[in-house]
Amino acid sequence: MSSLPEGWRRLRAEDAAATAELLAKDEILHGHPGQVSDQDVREWWRRTDLDRNSWVREEDGHLIALGWVEEYGGDVVGGGAVRPGEKGRGLGATLVEAAERRAGARARA
Repeated sequence: MSSLPEGWRRLRAEDAAATAELLAKDEILHGHPGQVSDQDVREWWRRTDLDRNSWVREEDGHLIALGWVEEYGGDVVGGGAVRPGEKGRGLGATLVEAAERRAGARARA
């Protein structure tokens, strides 16, 4: 995907801690321990090009939705989350659409 949805930007390495915090909150919401660390995030991001394969929405200085696609074991997979309290705004649907479009483009390459 060459362009970003309106109001979105690319993830940056300095977003790792805030990304881990958002993902942990999402895990807790779904009944999991919520133990994602910024080290986990950095490891996942080693397999992706954040400048081309990531999306983040930030409001009032907080990451509220984010996602990325990466190659893993020969497959293209996606990761991401929407902050609890921000669900129902179509942010997740935007992420899924962007990730599917980018994964499809990578598969055709």
